Amino acid sequence: MSSENTPTAVPPSKPTRGCAGACFQALVILFVLVGAVGLAAWFGPPILSEFMQFHFRKLSDQVLKQSITETFRAHLVEIASTNGNTLELATKVSDEAFDRSTELYVAGFKVPFFDTKVTLKTRATYRYHIKLDGVWRLRKEGLPGRQTLVVLAPKIEPTLPVAFDSGAMEAVLKGYWVSMYHQELSHQELRKGLTAKLGERAGSRESIDSVREACRQSVAMFVKNWLLAEDQWRAEGIQDIRVFFPDEQQKDGLGFPPTLEIGGKQGPG
Repeated sequence: MSSENTPTAVPPSKPTRGCAGACFQALVILFVLVGAVGLAAWFGPPILSEFMQFHFRKLSDQVLKQSITETFRAHLVEIASTNGNTLELATKVSDEAFDRSTELYVAGFKVPFFDTKVTLKTRATYRYHIKLDGVWRLRKEGLPGRQTLVVLAPKIEPTLPVAFDSGAMEAVLKGYWVSMYHQELSHQELRKGLTAKLGERAGSRESIDSVREACRQSVAMFVKNWLLAEDQWRAEGIQDIRVFFPDEQQKDGLGFPPTLEIGGKQGPG
């Protein structure tokens, strides 16, 4: 009896379904639902017709939302493949100052005239971005012909390291002549830790809040340019765009002012 191992057949991998496949499936589902609603309205009792129409509207709305998200993500993939994975939203230039104070103690007693204080000043340029491959959620709210596009964008992140002008850097050393050595040590420590300290300030809630509205406007303009370029959505009656970020609590986009007014129904042409 032969002991040779017979090769096992490897099943072919399933092809990935792109946006076109998803849209085709959505059209098939809608076609079947339209037929079912028509048959129910013609042959069935009124309650069955109303039941089918209700679920038809609900499912068609879900298919529309899914199609919006898939089309938008396909657009992001094209951008990420050519321009990288980040979308820069805002910049901020700020004059920053860092202080460092030292005291000398011997055997638990403070030595007089050895107090030092060093202040390091510089001009920093903060940049903020979002990642294009992050989580995006888009949905429509409002009445037909007067729609609002609500966008939940990825979180705002600082671009590190923070750029600063070393030529404009200024150091102020205060102390007594006997503590000049400690002043110079403090100065060196401040310079070494400057990049890390600027990074901490860039990622702080206060700093991100200071550029939040500028970032919101940038995302809205980015989405608007995509929206107007897509013939599928130009005639959807979207009047404005409202942008939110993951660290903001929001339940209903219509309860907040528009981020960007599109201005009139966008028609073809």
